[in-house]
Amino acid sequence: MMDTNPCRLASIMRRASAVHHATAVALMIALSCVRSLSAQSISASARCNRAPSTSSRAAPLASDSIPCFADILSTLYGYAVSPDSVYEEAVRQRERIEPLLAEAGRALFGGGLTAKETLRRARTDEKLVMRDADSVLAAYSSRLEQARTSAKSLFKEFPDAPITVRAIPREQAANSAPAAYSRATNASAALLLVNAYQPGGIARMNVAFGTAHEAYPGHHFQRMYSDAHGVDGRYNPDAAAFTEGWGIYAEQLGDESGLYDHALDRIGYLTHLLDVFIALQIEVGMHARGWSETQARDTMMIVAGRAEVQALAYARRHSATPGQLASYGIGYLAITSARERARAQLGDRFDVREFHDVVLRDGSVPLPTMIKHVNAWIAQSRLPSSEP
Repeated sequence: MMDTNPCRLASIMRRASAVHHATAVALMIALSCVRSLSAQSISASARCNRAPSTSSRAAPLASDSIPCFADILSTLYGYAVSPDSVYEEAVRQRERIEPLLAEAGRALFGGGLTAKETLRRARTDEKLVMRDADSVLAAYSSRLEQARTSAKSLFKEFPDAPITVRAIPREQAANSAPAAYSRATNASAALLLVNAYQPGGIARMNVAFGTAHEAYPGHHFQRMYSDAHGVDGRYNPDAAAFTEGWGIYAEQLGDESGLYDHALDRIGYLTHLLDVFIALQIEVGMHARGWSETQARDTMMIVAGRAEVQALAYARRHSATPGQLASYGIGYLAITSARERARAQLGDRFDVREFHDVVLRDGSVPLPTMIKHVNAWIAQSRLPSSEP
């Protein structure tokens, strides 16, 4: 019988990658299939040998649960890490972002709002939520051109191709994210898929950062850049952290390029960035610290200001797909750390456009490969100029 434990499959994949890259890819694909099936037919006890508890008490961890989750994290990072160190980094990032979010909330709403109060208001205030599908689609469409224009100053070159805003089918809305990217096919241009029928509506603050993440300079542009350099831009399962990390980093570039021209836009960006590290913390909590589903749900309700039904859906996603939601924060930190290292070492020679070219031109690669490319560029850039 095939072992359907996602943690053990990840461990097998990591060891196999040292032997044969194709085998590693095949096993990662198998892992993805298992994750997809897990929501339908795989019992909870098969996930890291632990059945997530629905009580408020911590769930017992099997003896191999922490090592197998550590293996998943190490696969995403590309080197050995401990769940505790990842948890501590997630907490540090939360503590960095929360004061920025509170400040943005006070600037927009007035008073002495905390980060939690800002989150809750931005997510639930009826004036800040769109419930009409046509309004949602129009909002994303208007931001698409603005995102394209504002991103151009950040890159040496700007390969492009059409992208169309389209609604996610109504029947899929309840289980879909607010927005997603679908690459072009022979029958269709690339799509920015928008959850215009999401139950509870779409928060207005989601539109600007969602457009940056999925379109410009996010996943669509990421694909166009690799295509322009003759690299296969299709999804690389070995590079999940890089791909999703670029999406989160693209949201930061939206802030740097002036895309967020209203205080609510910046609240949306900071809210999502905080969500990324709350997710990283919850991933470790559930799979290495014995957190129950209830603990994960309550954390998202109390800390992230989410409604109970949405928080429970995310808690179940964390439980069923160990490592998937962690990939966003891990990849983002790798890219931003590489950028800061380059800036520190190059000083006045640092050019963010050159940095982006180095990061994107080889397509989606594992994080250690991206770091190797950046380090080589730094070394080359520090050489004395050959010009007279």
